Amino acid sequence: MLACPQCQRPLQSAETCACGFFAERRADGILDLTTPDQSGEYAEFCAAYEEVQRKEGWGGEDLELPFEPRAHREIWAVRQHTFKRLERVLQRECPERGTVLDAGAGNCWLTRHLDHWGFQPTALDVNDGIQDGLAAGASYLEVGDHFERVRAPMESPPFLDETFDLVVASSSLHYCRDVTATLGEFRRILKPGGLIVILDSPWYERKKDGERARDASAREFVRRHGLDEALVRRGGYLCRTAFTAATMKNGLVFQYVSAWPGWRRAWETVSARFYERRIASFPLLLVRRTA
Repeated sequence: MLACPQCQRPLQSAETCACGFFAERRADGILDLTTPDQSGEYAEFCAAYEEVQRKEGWGGEDLELPFEPRAHREIWAVRQHTFKRLERVLQRECPERGTVLDAGAGNCWLTRHLDHWGFQPTALDVNDGIQDGLAAGASYLEVGDHFERVRAPMESPPFLDETFDLVVASSSLHYCRDVTATLGEFRRILKPGGLIVILDSPWYERKKDGERARDASAREFVRRHGLDEALVRRGGYLCRTAFTAATMKNGLVFQYVSAWPGWRRAWETVSARFYERRIASFPLLLVRRTA
């Protein structure tokens, strides 16, 4: 299942690869498969992300998600609808369940539900923080949930080819610097006939609307938290034209599945159009291999 992040040879937990890389099983149970270069590359972003999440009340003890959030209830109200749609989609598309990678799992709240639904889940994230990273997932394991936690970037998942029946990326793909390359990696680790599901990433039909929203969001984050703007812009959006090109390049096709966002969000969408603006939608994207 595991592959060395340095040389891609098959690897076992707590084993030293022939290339010298050591797959460390840490005292907190997280399997660390980041290379020194990767740890350095993502350190600043993860530290800033954890600090912002703490200041804004994300993560922490807010673990009964998506239906009992302690904070950001308006946002979670939208995510509740996409979550319910996800459950219905997986009942239809994956009746035999199987192995699933929660790519960009954060505090593992969705990984927990995938376990409850009968899958064999693995949570993957480069952020191992206690606020809203993999370390926070220990709270679920302590009450009897079952899943593996692997620290590594979702852009370079350290797994062998054709490992998973399903890959789910919830509120995470838009953080990737290269969506095309990441989708290629998802395809590589997916079994023939498998499925990729992307949800809770902001989606725009027009690039100019996505750029406008990202610019506004970046300025606000810089103002409120004093962060470097280049770091803030690691968070992006998905756009139909670019996403279509990314899937085609990787021999993938996708299906856009809308999810009712609730009355409040629906009204905001209509109001924005009145002022000739477009706000993000949050569909489910079902991505399949064509060969």
